[in-house]
Amino acid sequence: MKVGDLIYDASLGRSGIVLEIMDEPPEDLNSCWYSHRDTIAFYMLMYDDGHIDNVCDYEVKPLKEGDL
Repeated sequence: MKVGDLIYDASLGRSGIVLEIMDEPPEDLNSCWYSHRDTIAFYMLMYDDGHIDNVCDYEVKPLKEGDL
């Protein structure tokens, strides 16, 4: 994924946009990522309600045209 991509977070049932891509986990990210050591990216997202949050790459999937 890249900055500006639309995503879907199935665990929250919400869509959003990628604001930033990080190689290292941000300090405020839940440590659940540690069990997924193959995770290679962390994203700062803005969800459709304006809430900004950080997630691991396995928590979201990119939206394709027509997914919404």
